[in-house]
Amino acid sequence: FSLLDTVMEVSSSTTAENRCTQRRATWSAVSSDGKKQSVVSNKSFNTNKSLGGNNKKSKSRIPGFGSLGFGKGKESKLLKLLWMAVALALLAGIPFYARTRGPKRSAAPDGVRVFSEAELLQFKGKDGSRPILLSIVGKVYDVSEGPQHYGPDGGYAVFAGRDASASFVTGEFKGDGITSDVTDFDQSQLIGLDEWIQFYAAHEVYKPAGLLAERYYDAEGNPTAALNALDAALQEARQKKVSRDDILKRFKSCNSKVVGTDSFFTVWCDAGLFVRELVLQPQTPAGEVERRCVCATAAQFAHDGLGSYPECGERSTTCQRPRQRPGAK
Repeated sequence: FSLLDTVMEVSSSTTAENRCTQRRATWSAVSSDGKKQSVVSNKSFNTNKSLGGNNKKSKSRIPGFGSLGFGKGKESKLLKLLWMAVALALLAGIPFYARTRGPKRSAAPDGVRVFSEAELLQFKGKDGSRPILLSIVGKVYDVSEGPQHYGPDGGYAVFAGRDASASFVTGEFKGDGITSDVTDFDQSQLIGLDEWIQFYAAHEVYKPAGLLAERYYDAEGNPTAALNALDAALQEARQKKVSRDDILKRFKSCNSKVVGTDSFFTVWCDAGLFVRELVLQPQTPAGEVERRCVCATAAQFAHDGLGSYPECGERSTTCQRPRQRPGAK
């Protein structure tokens, strides 16, 4: 809505109206003998008189403009119209101002509820009239269909009514261990958390119920810096897992057997394969080296991280290894 456009339009229409009133007006009149005749007046056409009005000064009909002291004449009429244009411009601008200057719109999709911690705490399954809700990494799910797991007497009751993302992996169900903070998770823990995230996201019965305004989303449903950092860490963990799994797919795991209280166990490979140790480097700075017993062909001996066990020969198809290697914890 443009105030300038409105003023120009009102001014233009007023000028056109003035030109019209200054023309000689022609109308039909009825003579004394009942015949119509055309009468031409050299006077300006007075709308007020022609409609049976009077020449008295009329008060402004525009609300709020009665006390402005408008007088007679074209200037007075134009001024009234200009004031009306200003008023309309201001009124039209209010909704626009509200849209552009109002509260920031939630990033959550329409219809998605954003719970506060206090609100989510009310959905623990203690009141049968309310659903059972839990949150993992800020996403809320309705798990009412699993009361045997998440109800007050269930083994996973600790997850109801809160975000205990860390506990899904650590198994800590008491005290400070019940938290949504996973910033100290290593590679394997992140993968474990990701599996739980995917579990609820793809579940056929447990349905999404909203977002939790806590660590990973704010009160308007906007992702926080903590969520962005976790998403990046999860993406990196997934990529490393794919790389690790790709390596493991190249080798077959050793067969193994242990008898009673023997201090050793036997490992062996099928014909044509040899017992080898595969060492996988840690995927995080704080991670530990992963060791696997695999069966490899002679052509694979040069693979990075592949070597022989001290207890086994270079081309052993079977050997005995101690249950706990010297120096192992």
